[in-house]
Amino acid sequence: MSLNLIKEAVIESNEIVIVSHEFPDGDSVGSSIALAKALSQMGKSIKIIINGDIPLEYRFLAGIDDIRKPDEVVINSESTMVFLDCADEKRAGTQMDFYRKNCRLSINIDHHPGNSNFADINHVDVSASSTGEIVYDLIKLLDITIDKDIANALYITIVTDTGSFRFDNTTAKTFIMAGYLITRDLDFSAIRINLWENKSPNSIGLLVDVLSTMKFVCNNKAAYIVATREVMEKWQVGYGELESFVNYPKSIKGIEVAILFKEIGINEIKVSFRAKADVDVQAIASYFGGGGHKKASGCTLSTQLNEGIKNIIEYLQERLI
Repeated sequence: MSLNLIKEAVIESNEIVIVSHEFPDGDSVGSSIALAKALSQMGKSIKIIINGDIPLEYRFLAGIDDIRKPDEVVINSESTMVFLDCADEKRAGTQMDFYRKNCRLSINIDHHPGNSNFADINHVDVSASSTGEIVYDLIKLLDITIDKDIANALYITIVTDTGSFRFDNTTAKTFIMAGYLITRDLDFSAIRINLWENKSPNSIGLLVDVLSTMKFVCNNKAAYIVATREVMEKWQVGYGELESFVNYPKSIKGIEVAILFKEIGINEIKVSFRAKADVDVQAIASYFGGGGHKKASGCTLSTQLNEGIKNIIEYLQERLI
C-alpha cells in the first residue's frame, strides 16, 4: 500500500528532490539516477543530492553530472523529498534532516532492517536485494518506460548490492528484474569495464597499503584492515574506492567476520562489517549505533582509531570465541 501512496504523491508533486546517503555506493548512486530519469519522463523538476564524492566506477552512468552536494541545491517548502537507501535521516547528513522537516512531503524508500521510518511516507522492504529493486517496482507502477540509461543504473544497484548475485539477498525476483533490464538494451560492456576493469593506479596502490594492515583476531575467526587518513592522503582517492576492500579478508578460508576501519577524522571512524555465514553483524553494528543487514552492516565511532579498533575487537571476541 505504501508504494501506491508514493505513486500518488509523486504524481501530485511538481519538484522532487532525491537524496541518498553519504559515502555513496552502487545502490545509492544507481537508484538515485534511475528514479531521477524516470520521473523526468513525467515532466517533473528533479534535483539529486548526495553528500560525497561519486566513486570512479559509477561515473560512466548517464545523469551522473546531475548529482549535487547539499550546499549546491535550494530546497523550498513546496519540494517533495525522496530519501533512498537511508536507514535513518542521519545517513543523508544533518543538513538533509533539516530540509526534511521543512519540505512539503518526505518519502523514505529503503531495504534495511531497522529503518526508523523517519519520513511522512515510508516504504521499507527488507526482502528486496537493493533499494534499486524497490525503485524498479515504483517505476513499473508508474508505467514509465525503462530506457537504456535507467536500465544501466538499476542493474548497477542489484549487481553491487548482491555481490554480482553471490550474496544471500539474491532472490528469484532479483534475477527476473535483471533479465528484464537486459531486454532494455543494457550496456554490459560499459558496466563490466567500469565496475571491474577500470581501476586507477592510485586505487591499486591504496589497496596494497590497506591490505598490508590486515590482522587476524578472535582465534583467526575474524580479520580486519585499516585505512588511515595518512594513506588516503597519500593516494589521493575518495573513500568510495574503499567500498569493496572489506571483501578481501572476508574471502579468506576460516574467516567468519571481516572488518574495515576507515579513519575519517581525528575522532571519527567508519566501520564496515561483513559476515560469511551465521554471525549477525547487524547486531554488532547496532550495539555501536549503526545498522544495516545481517551479513553487511556498518557504524560510526566518535573516537580515535586505535581506541575504536580496540572496542570493536573486544566486543567481537565475546561473540566469536
